[in-house]
Amino acid sequence: MEWADILKAIHTCKMEPPDSEASRLLAIRISDYAERTFQGNAELAEKYWDYITPEDDQSARVYGMTTDTMRYIEMILDRWAVQNPDDQQ
Repeated sequence: MEWADILKAIHTCKMEPPDSEASRLLAIRISDYAERTFQGNAELAEKYWDYITPEDDQSARVYGMTTDTMRYIEMILDRWAVQNPDDQQ
């Protein structure tokens, strides 16, 4: 259920600018969740992300993970990573 709660927050916040406080807090939640889910294996996380990323003309491969949603997630995670390089695993 944790991912469902995060996904709900993503859909609520995805019109927020990537540098907003709401986006920053969401990026931290996503990063923490991914760290636990993939047990720190960045390569596995990247493979999974690549697998579930739909092409622009495809529907979501995973419920709720549309191209727009995934772009927003990438934007806020990238912004958070730039602002917090010491927090990267």
